[in-house]
Amino acid sequence: MHVVDTAGGYPRTFEAGSACNPSDKRFIKGMTDFTMANAEDFYRWAEAHLGQGDHTAVLSAVEERLSKNPRELAANLVKAQALLEARRLKSAASFFQASLSLAQTQFQDQPFTRSGLEAGQRFLQNASQLFQDQLCDHLKTAGLKPDDPGHHRVAHAVDVMLGRKQMFHPAPSVFFFPSLPVVEFSPTYDFPWTESLEGQTDVVEKELDGLVASQLQYEPYIGDNPDAPVLRKSHLQGDDGWGAFHLYQQGVPVKENIERCPQTMALLETLDLPKLAGRGPNILFSRLKPGMHIPPHHGQTNCRYICHLPLKVPTGAWIRVGSEKRFHQRGEILAFDDSIEHEAKNDSQEDRVVLIFDVWRPELTQEERRLVQELFSAVDMQV
Repeated sequence: MHVVDTAGGYPRTFEAGSACNPSDKRFIKGMTDFTMANAEDFYRWAEAHLGQGDHTAVLSAVEERLSKNPRELAANLVKAQALLEARRLKSAASFFQASLSLAQTQFQDQPFTRSGLEAGQRFLQNASQLFQDQLCDHLKTAGLKPDDPGHHRVAHAVDVMLGRKQMFHPAPSVFFFPSLPVVEFSPTYDFPWTESLEGQTDVVEKELDGLVASQLQYEPYIGDNPDAPVLRKSHLQGDDGWGAFHLYQQGVPVKENIERCPQTMALLETLDLPKLAGRGPNILFSRLKPGMHIPPHHGQTNCRYICHLPLKVPTGAWIRVGSEKRFHQRGEILAFDDSIEHEAKNDSQEDRVVLIFDVWRPELTQEERRLVQELFSAVDMQV
């Protein structure tokens, strides 16, 4: 009869009442030449001894067997089970993981190992959850607060370590600036102007309301460009469901629009806007209609942050950058690296409108910024 003992939360497997009794002559003889026995006989011998609680003899035997064939599935699984019986849990986990890997890569059809492999999977699942719980409890006792801005990076590292979050890296479509920290959402306290600009949310929104009252027409954010080939057309191309009212577009001022938003423009002109020929700055009111989804994509460069000042924010409007998803809150600036995969959706029945602008990454020195500007100017001059 097959028995699974889950005492202490850790499953173990052995054959109770099996014909493979440690006193069998076949196995007494096997103890002198077990390294030459076939895999099933050795496994049954070990299983019988583990059923009697004799993990010491099994460990001694299996270590000699593994010294001759370290990739034998049965021997690795036996060692995992023996270590589990000895309560050497970390080592047992390593050998269960190795056994499961060998079972997949060697495609060995060994039915006698199936129950042990299944027990190993249960053990690893239980051990993983217990490890996570113990680790999180320890860090909580140590004072880790995931919502504390000063603890954000540590909390993120823990989430990646435990598999709760995926790792994302910058993948700009045009220009990559090396040696910058990988930051999905930047803490807004990095910018000295955050508080004052957020305090002017009513002023910016009033100008937006004035535009709406005068029959504001949003253009599709992704418009048609007759000077560029269309090899893969976005379903958002030409769709004003993701609409834009530009004050600056790819570094070019839209004078008639700026004249209609003098206070908004005056607020932004004091910031570190990246003047990149043909690329930036970009300043616009961005409207996302109800139900609209901007699919995952990457921006042009990682040397800037894209900033959102939310103005019209219904419940359910969100943006994901890398592994982190945030919901827009009126008057609370979001700054993020758009060269990392990101997407947005308006899961509501009302329009979502944000003021979008870009700023230099604070890590770039003034000299680096100057040279990057020269680089883009040179690129823009090419015929």
